[in-house]
Amino acid sequence: MAANPVKRPQQARSKDTQSRILAAVEDMVVSGTYDQATVQEIVRLAKSSVGSFYARFRDKDAALYQFYDLRCAKFEQEMERVLNFEQAKALSFATVLDSFIDAVIGHTLKNAAILRAAAMAESFNRQGSPFLARAALMNKKVAALLAAIFEAKAKEYDHPDIRVAVTFVIAVSAGLTRDGILRGQYITPAKVNAGLYSNEIKRMLRGYLLVK
Repeated sequence: MAANPVKRPQQARSKDTQSRILAAVEDMVVSGTYDQATVQEIVRLAKSSVGSFYARFRDKDAALYQFYDLRCAKFEQEMERVLNFEQAKALSFATVLDSFIDAVIGHTLKNAAILRAAAMAESFNRQGSPFLARAALMNKKVAALLAAIFEAKAKEYDHPDIRVAVTFVIAVSAGLTRDGILRGQYITPAKVNAGLYSNEIKRMLRGYLLVK
């Protein structure tokens, strides 16, 4: 599948139709019915038509990709806000780190149902999947933003390797939360107050980085 086989809607009515189709795709992903669903079933849920669907998407996986791409883009925008380099100059490293952790955990919890469904969906996980490539691109962008903060605030923490530190911070804040959602083991946001969970992640990473 091409990276983005989607025709961009130009008019408000067309955008509304596309939004309803993507909302139907999301409902099916969350309910676990997407992999077996037909285009006819998607447009029935979206209260649209097969013709309208194919005017916008090459196939149902193209619609799924568009939905996923929009989610990734929204998270990237949030990271650009939280890790804004100019604004970070006036803040402590600890403050920026805490904001990053809150944003990552908040986003992951908000998308918990989608994460659970995507973990089992064939379209997300087949070899060479564009979804995996899109996730890698998103992770790369977030890592670059975070690395810039680490470089600018190097005197406010103690770690010998920025690349390793950035990778570990992302792995703990995003990966540990995602693993908790998917596996439900140990301390997870589902078992404790979300604020408490976030604070424990902050304590862990502040200690790891020896934040001053």
